[in-house]
Amino acid sequence: MKKMIVLVLTMMVLGGCAIALKPDFVEKANNDLGIKPVVYQRADWIQGVYGYPSFSEALTSKISIIRGALVCSDNKVVFLRFNKQLEKYVPIFELSYDEITNLTMARKGAGRRLVLHEKRNVYTIEIVKGAMIDREKTVMFHNFIANKLGMPLLPDEKNIEDKKDE
Repeated sequence: MKKMIVLVLTMMVLGGCAIALKPDFVEKANNDLGIKPVVYQRADWIQGVYGYPSFSEALTSKISIIRGALVCSDNKVVFLRFNKQLEKYVPIFELSYDEITNLTMARKGAGRRLVLHEKRNVYTIEIVKGAMIDREKTVMFHNFIANKLGMPLLPDEKNIEDKKDE
């Protein structure tokens, strides 16, 4: 029981660390990296998990959270992180839409995570606003990428009732 409480508190503290995008984010992304963001938002890349792991998987997995920004341009998806020493955003990973083999939306209670699949890797991303998951923006990102891939779009999050998790 103590492990569970510590895990929940740790997740709450980690989730509560809000990092804002720099005011000149779009300009810097364009100038430094040649990326013209169409949609972008602060996001967390959750390494070591696929969607939402079970409780026992969460306890035994090596999960690492990288805070940054998810950016979708007309030709690729890029996860950026601000490098303080360089004073600029640097790409952590980037995928052209041709490299993405599947896109799913993981759901657990009010939580939503984008899951991008490519040939060798799976990227689990939480779109965040402050300390909370931004469900509407997550659907917006999903639909933007799904449209590029020719996949079905999800309905607006406002019209979805939470289903009780089993």
